[in-house]
Amino acid sequence: ILTRVKELTIQAANDTNSASDRKAIGAEVTSLNAELVSLANTKTGDGSYLFSGYLANQQPFSTTNGLTTYHGDTGRMSLTIADDTEMEVSSSGHEVFMAVRTGGNTAKSIFEIVQTIANKLNAGESPSGSLTDLTSAADHINGFHAITGARLARVNSTTESIQSDMLATKTRLSSLEDTDVEKAITDLKQKMTSLDAAQSSFVRISNLSLFNYLK
Repeated sequence: ILTRVKELTIQAANDTNSASDRKAIGAEVTSLNAELVSLANTKTGDGSYLFSGYLANQQPFSTTNGLTTYHGDTGRMSLTIADDTEMEVSSSGHEVFMAVRTGGNTAKSIFEIVQTIANKLNAGESPSGSLTDLTSAADHINGFHAITGARLARVNSTTESIQSDMLATKTRLSSLEDTDVEKAITDLKQKMTSLDAAQSSFVRISNLSLFNYLK
């Protein structure tokens, strides 16, 4: 979505565009911003909101008069993915969408950046001055792509380790289950009989001495 907004911003910055042309482009940017808000309100498979932090049942974002507000908290959900292994599996909506570092080290929301572009276009103005902030927003989202990729890599690595352990366990279990119990008992009895005989022989032999022999 941000890539499309950037394309439209560059297109609209061209001086060949009339005010009406820019307003038409502004309508699409406004629609794209609404789509961003919709994605930010994504739910997981169990019906909880992905970007609400710990407030999983609270819709994280709402928009009134072009201003998008965050209603969640800054918590990051964690899950145990293996014995003694716990990891963060989500990012809060605040850090993902509301904390883009722009010029002067100030923080803006992605929605504010896109809405500013839409407002300029709807007023028939060039939005070229917002390209820097838009680039910062795209870089910000790319950073969270990297974080999510690292989390997925860790999950995949842990999954492979668990599957390897499961395979080894199944192999050992199979070897035990495939054992002929009756034959194993018979073999064990034969070995115990042989052992008893050997021990008896050893005792008798060890008691023999030259004097016993002479007697």
